[in-house]
Amino acid sequence: MIIKEYESDIGKLQLIKILDKRKRGYNRVGLFKCFCGNEFETVIADVKRRNTKSCGCYKTKYLKERLTIHNKSKTTEFSTWSGMKNRCYNKNTKEYFRYGKRGIIVCDRWKYSFENFLEDMGLKPEPKNKYSIHRINNNGNYEKSNCKWATGKEQNSNRRNTIFLEYNGEIKSNAEWAREYNLLPYQLRHRIELGWPIKKALETPIRKINNVKTI
Repeated sequence: MIIKEYESDIGKLQLIKILDKRKRGYNRVGLFKCFCGNEFETVIADVKRRNTKSCGCYKTKYLKERLTIHNKSKTTEFSTWSGMKNRCYNKNTKEYFRYGKRGIIVCDRWKYSFENFLEDMGLKPEPKNKYSIHRINNNGNYEKSNCKWATGKEQNSNRRNTIFLEYNGEIKSNAEWAREYNLLPYQLRHRIELGWPIKKALETPIRKINNVKTI
């Protein structure tokens, strides 16, 4: 039976039983169940004031995470994590206007934990200097479902000014469709701007006039 639940900064602590003992002279002690599953005794007032946040598991996790950060602080993954947050929250960085000012944020799971970021993203593929973090939806946030390691070439195809076209139930960039149908990106873009239906724009062969390719 749970007598009462208390919200800590990181989870719920459940008061199971009020014990027949006191600490520091007058403070009542309770038996609590931590959000990690462990049961422990502590002063009830400390839980109410949120001075006690867990059975001690959070402190252990925090120290482990700090050690992880220290050991990996010189890695390229840590540099990516720091730069990602800097772009979103540091108004003094030159990249802020393209990220934080646009409303791009880092999810809480990553913002406060390099360990979580590394767990979700994994190490950069080799060669590491060719890869950086890439948001699949350029208007989306930094979070597991929207990020992957990608090369510069992959990221260039997802710039904010990229035209995306839908054909046969698939959505690809103008450049990707052009490559697939042996067109040049500017040729496909020009056809679309002229009002050609997508099927005609993709499937019409390029004509040659005096050995010069036209639309």
